[in-house]
Amino acid sequence: MKLASTTDVLKRVAINNTLSGAVSSAEAALDAATVIISNLLETEFNTAEVRDYYSPRLAQAGTPIQLYSSRMFLNKEETVELSYGEYSGDVDEDTYTVLDPSKYTVDHESGLIKIPSMPTYGTLSLQVSYTSGFSSESDSKIPGWLKEAAISSAVYVMHTQVAAHGKQDILDISPEYRRMVYSMIQQHLRPRLNCMFVDQSFTES
Repeated sequence: MKLASTTDVLKRVAINNTLSGAVSSAEAALDAATVIISNLLETEFNTAEVRDYYSPRLAQAGTPIQLYSSRMFLNKEETVELSYGEYSGDVDEDTYTVLDPSKYTVDHESGLIKIPSMPTYGTLSLQVSYTSGFSSESDSKIPGWLKEAAISSAVYVMHTQVAAHGKQDILDISPEYRRMVYSMIQQHLRPRLNCMFVDQSFTES
């Protein structure tokens, strides 16, 4: 999926969407922008049901921990369920105990989950189940900053007239472009310091 529409991009550059080649150029630019932003944020944007697994091996009961889901932009309208148990490798057979939602907090945009007190001691597994992503470029859940980054990045590409050569050429252009995209989204990047990241993840579209 794209993070904005070709109409959004063409309006920004004041180009009529009936002009030959304009729509295809905007689409190629948006494709490239979406790929680069996705890579920098280390997340996918399409809607999916996700189960993430973590192994806090050294965590002790009562220890506060924080972890990041494998995807950003968790759906606020659906429950983010945190469970703990022993993971044997069979996700259908393992038994997990669901933790009371009042025992942890969720930042739905970044996917940061904070657990003030670890529920058990020793080698165990944490499971987080949630729905994330967007249905299309017109999805109202797409944050304004994310849509703006996609539009501005696409406009940059169109101004440099690289779009006509295809998405791969756009992805291979100068480091200047990558730095520009990075500067627009850097405050939303997820730091790894003192955070636990996913051991493995399962998704269903």
